Amino acid sequence: MSDPFGGKPVSSGCRRFHQRVVSIDKPPCVNHTQHSMIRSFADSETATLCNRNKSTCLPQNLQRATLRKLRVLKQARELRDLASPGNRLEKHREEHRKGEYSVRIDQRWSVCFEWRAGHAFNVEVVDCH
Repeated sequence: MSDPFGGKPVSSGCRRFHQRVVSIDKPPCVNHTQHSMIRSFADSETATLCNRNKSTCLPQNLQRATLRKLRVLKQARELRDLASPGNRLEKHREEHRKGEYSVRIDQRWSVCFEWRAGHAFNVEVVDCH
């Protein structure tokens, strides 16, 4: 199956929206009353969603749930803040995702990220099928 948005398959069915890393000087998703823990995005579509704009890559019926997961990630001060049963926090063991964590959106989609010094880096929404 080809990716209409130019992303290369990452491995065994998982693919990223785009391969470009989006770094930010001032974190997006910032509610002016609180500080965002998200420091960078692995793709522009996830940054678009986090800023409450519609994504062209993610199915419409998942965009609200994805925004909720991004909001929880944005507000987390520690990794254990994400460990509620509804988030299904997982640490990846695969070689290509070593050191990354994910929060499940549903059976097919996840929000993947690296957690360093209390911040999320390279946040992306990934199709794992």
